[in-house]
Amino acid sequence: MMWIEYSRDRVHGGPGWEFGTCAWAPTINRANRRWPYWISIGDVERGDMILHLQESREGTFFVGISEATDDGYITQSKPPYPGEWDDFSEFYRVDLKNFQPFQESIGLRDIFYIHDELLRNYYSKKSKSEHVFYVIQNSKLQILNGAYFSPITLDLYNILFENNIISRKTHFKLDKVIAGEKLSMVKQRIGHSEFSRKVKYNYNYKCCFPGCEINDERFLVGSHIERWADNVKKRGDISNGLCLCVFHDKALERGLYYITGNYKIKIIESKSYTYSNVYKILKPYENKTIRKGRVLPSVESLNRHYQRSIK
Repeated sequence: MMWIEYSRDRVHGGPGWEFGTCAWAPTINRANRRWPYWISIGDVERGDMILHLQESREGTFFVGISEATDDGYITQSKPPYPGEWDDFSEFYRVDLKNFQPFQESIGLRDIFYIHDELLRNYYSKKSKSEHVFYVIQNSKLQILNGAYFSPITLDLYNILFENNIISRKTHFKLDKVIAGEKLSMVKQRIGHSEFSRKVKYNYNYKCCFPGCEINDERFLVGSHIERWADNVKKRGDISNGLCLCVFHDKALERGLYYITGNYKIKIIESKSYTYSNVYKILKPYENKTIRKGRVLPSVESLNRHYQRSIK
């Protein structure tokens, strides 16, 4: 998943809470209500990417990118310089690492100008539950006041950054600002995250391996049947996904078992014997049928996984 942190405050909370080292916000606002652009900090997962959007006298610019070191959490620790939130006692926080400033800041005004029509269309079609960082007000695109921390879907990311972006000084592509490898990783992370969430929903947040009762989302994986790199067309296809617990996901990834076209478990004994305890756990479920989701697994993808597993 990817997120935008929109900051106006360079102090950002003071030592230990500096810009690029964490994102934070109170758990409630002055009206004693939970604000969705603060709650979202608690939804961050380890490895998520955060784009930093900063406002200055010259305008509002994307200035860099960082990575979440762990999941977002609630803390009673208070920033040294909490500003107007000094009388609050509880905060959302997510810790960040590897802050990488862009070689040249990316102006939000330029993005709004270039992608005006696409961003308007996206805003009009988004679901009510999706909280984006901008609004259409007085017939203009503008940043939403109070949109401190918000998610970016893959579609929104492509609109914002995939095409040429004009800065105040020159023309450039984002892959020249971050580097092609970094851009590829960012897009892949967003794609993986969206795919995983949809796959887990498809299986009602329960491991589909027969007999497994794991239903805690923290221990579930939206697993690709055909790997991300192997089939571009299947990357976001829910039929190419299985909801598995971390144990059964790892066993599938290592080719210790496969799933037949009629959705039954088959153990690959030649590999499983090298993991003797794992083999004993898997073997009783030979020929058992997996738990099915609303969208069934692609038989074509299952067959390709089988071919890869027996090599």
